[in-house]
Formats: sequence, C-alpha cells, structure tokens
Amino acid sequence: RGHKLNNQENYQEPRPFVRPYQQTDFGMPSSHSQITWFFAIYAILFILFRLHHNHQSLFEGAWKVTMIVLVLACPVIVMYSRVYLLYHSWAQVFVGATIGIILGISWFFTVHLVLTPYFPFIASLSICELLMIRDTSLIPNILWFEY
Repeated sequence: RGHKLNNQENYQEPRPFVRPYQQTDFGMPSSHSQITWFFAIYAILFILFRLHHNHQSLFEGAWKVTMIVLVLACPVIVMYSRVYLLYHSWAQVFVGATIGIILGISWFFTVHLVLTPYFPFIASLSICELLMIRDTSLIPNILWFEY
C-alpha cells in the first residue's frame, strides 16, 4: 500500500515549543525572517545602487559600509531571537530568510528597472499633483538633495 504524501506536510512544520495559549499555527517559514531580510536586502541594494554622489569620498564609503553592517545586523538578531525564544527552529528562520532575500532582490530590480521609467508619467497625473506627489527617482542622492 503506497502512502500519498500531502504537499502541506512539506512546509507546515510545527513550532518547536507549543505554548498553552498558542493556536494551531505553523512555524515554517518564519515570517519575521522573511520581512526583515526583505527590508535588509532592499535597503542594501538601495544604498549600493541609488545613493551616490558625484564624487565618491572616503566618508561616503565608510558611511555606506557602516549602514550596510547595521542593516544586516537587524535580521540576524531577529533570526536569533526567534530561535532563542523557541518560536521557530533554525530551519524555519533560514527558509524565511531565503524567501525574504529572493523577494527583496526581485522587488528592488522590478522597481529599479521596470517601474522607475513610469514614475514621471505617474507623478504628472492630476491626482498625484493634487496630493503633491512628485518624482525624485532621477535625483542621484535624495538624502544629499534634501539636506
């Protein structure tokens, strides 16, 4: 007699510790890992590809490296805390991290390469003018411009 494997068994892994108040939810993959890695990867790509000044200075390079290290520290701390508090296993947080990284890279390049050319048209729509939405995508370093 063959056993037909249900696809849900592959990804509906229970949490490592069941609490008395916990509902019957699953821990695979960790949504906390997903969102923090999505944000971290998107922010890092934004720093590397979008924040640049006309001249690359030593201060700007040090600032970028510092920001990237700080941004990377956040999802690592979140992953560790999820395992430490027994909300997830290491496999669950690593799967969540992998999904978040893939989605962060995909979304950044979708926005950067596909949607950015449409920003001037979108900003020129009457509803955007009424809401005072403007296109700043062509400004090389928006932080420096705003300063």
